[in-house]
Amino acid sequence: MSKIIGGSAFGRGDALIDTDKAVLLGNVHVAIIGAARQTGVETVIGLELSGRVNHSTDEHEHLYLMDADGAAAIISDLLGLAGRANPRFLAMLLERIENLPKEQP
Repeated sequence: MSKIIGGSAFGRGDALIDTDKAVLLGNVHVAIIGAARQTGVETVIGLELSGRVNHSTDEHEHLYLMDADGAAAIISDLLGLAGRANPRFLAMLLERIENLPKEQP
């Protein structure tokens, strides 16, 4: 069952959120992975999210594998939500993105 029940992309207060077993984000790790396909090697992004389970001392981590379309879906949904939540929030998020390292030192 989903932990976000109902709601709409542009709504406020129209979703029921079950936070009982939510993971409070503590760490984010990413990696580029080459996945062997019959047509060659496909670039896949690995995204590992980990943290403490709400109301618990248990830790949880999970690895997600995605292609460019999956990564774009996550990024565009988060940017859209940030802009709807508060323009200042979106500005802070975009500033952090702008200041990401571009290459290894």
